Amino acid sequence: MNDPTVQLVYAHVLSVEEDWIAAFGAATRAVALAPQSPYAHGVRSTVCYHAHLPECALREALLFVQLRPADAASYITLAHAREAQGEFSEALQALAQAEKLDASYAEIYATRGRVYAGRGEYEKAVQSFERAIQVDSKDPRHHFQLAQLYLAEGYNRQAISELKLAKELAPNRPEVLLALGNAYLAQERYEAAVKEFQELLEQRPDLEAAREQLVKTLRAEGRLQEAEAVLNGPRVDLQ
Repeated sequence: MNDPTVQLVYAHVLSVEEDWIAAFGAATRAVALAPQSPYAHGVRSTVCYHAHLPECALREALLFVQLRPADAASYITLAHAREAQGEFSEALQALAQAEKLDASYAEIYATRGRVYAGRGEYEKAVQSFERAIQVDSKDPRHHFQLAQLYLAEGYNRQAISELKLAKELAPNRPEVLLALGNAYLAQERYEAAVKEFQELLEQRPDLEAAREQLVKTLRAEGRLQEAEAVLNGPRVDLQ
């Protein structure tokens, strides 16, 4: 299909499914078909960012900014690429420009939170994630990212609160269930942890991390026979 718009839509759909290899192919075709399209470069930069191709992400983001210098989205994309390169000061500069152009993007503040976290500036990171949630409280990613920061700092109660909100918004995200189970486990709330790990295993029986944490929790609670049953239970053949 030689229609760049179709390729961009295809890349977006594949990105939602987190099929980054196929999304990269679709975005690359879109750029080849429409090299002057800023959004083709923007989508390709985003795909490269998630596919852990930082040089590609930065190259495409710079083209996006060049073609759309008055678009806040182009600077957010550039900030992502700078973040991936570990260029935190440059990422913050890009985010400041994005905020000047349009302060309504929650991603500005979420990205700023990740950058501050990467620099070890905990209080600024928390404030940034809280601002992202104020702008868009319905995005589970913001609650999850704030929870991850709380967990890293040992604030399990606050982390659990954010993870429960993330779960309400995205009940089928394995990383949310796993983090929530681990947070309960850290508080020795074994029954709550077991519930999360069991739910995750029902959704993803192939996820060994969920099985391992469930076994660990059952053993900690003294439910040794149940732990052995889970440990020796059937695995999913991924071949």
